[in-house]
Formats: sequence, structure tokens, C-alpha cells
Amino acid sequence: MGQDLATHTDRFLKWLNEGNAAAWPLVDELLELPSDAWDEWFASHPEARTWHVLQELVRIAEKNLSDALLLTDFVLRHADSIPPPAEVEFMHSYLCARAWKAREIALRHASDEQGAIQAFEKAAAIDQSVMFEQPPLTEDDNRRARELSREYGWERLRKA
Repeated sequence: MGQDLATHTDRFLKWLNEGNAAAWPLVDELLELPSDAWDEWFASHPEARTWHVLQELVRIAEKNLSDALLLTDFVLRHADSIPPPAEVEFMHSYLCARAWKAREIALRHASDEQGAIQAFEKAAAIDQSVMFEQPPLTEDDNRRARELSREYGWERLRKA
């Protein structure tokens, strides 16, 4: 189990890092255009149709409230058409929840309380659905947790 997890983690980090590095110049190119040209540009640039590009747009929206509504609208409009690889499909939920959270903040900043509440509710619903998608623990997982708890956890703290 440990080796499989390490291999999976390495593949995930490689996917994340390589994708992010490739996304940055594409995001710069997209944002040089007026917002009404974004959809056409995105449709004509298949190399930009990645989870990483959308994630970078959400990061920018989180830092730049003046463009956050345009950016999150774009991300949410395209997120379902760009699924991440199967082994990291939870990243789609992460992306959408994060976009709704950024949108909520921008709507509050724009004094649209009703819109902000709706955005918050959508983010919360996504977050809650992801929380319960975790696979059940196996007996080996439980045994290892007990071992670690005995070695590093409460038992050790009680003795101190």
C-alpha cells in the first residue's frame, strides 16, 4: 500500500507541476484579450483546455476582485468540459468549489449579498459532496492508524 501511494502521489505531483508550468503562458495570452474574446480564444486553443489553466484563472480571481466575476464565470462555464484524469477526478470538485468561493467574495465586495449567499451555498454543497466520497478505511488502514497512534499519538502524550 505504501509504495502504491508514493507512486500515485509522485504521478499526481508531476501532473500538477507540469500542467501548472504549461498553463501560465496560456493564461497570460488569454488575459491580454478583452473578456468578450475569451471563449473564442479558448475554443481555438486546445492546448489551453486544461484543468491547470482554469485553476490558474481561479487563483487570479482570488487575488483580483475587480476581475473575479468575469474570471469565475468563465471558469464555471468551461469546467465541466475539461475533466482531469480519472485518478485525480476530485480536482474537478476542488476547482468548482474554489471558483464558487472566489465568486462569493467578489459578489460580497460588489454588495450583491443574495448572489454571494447563492455562491456560498453552491461551494458548500460541492465541498460536502466531496467529503463523503472518501473510500472506507480497510482493516489494514485501521491497524496502521492504531500503531501510529500508540507510537506517536495520545498514548505517548499521556505519558509525558
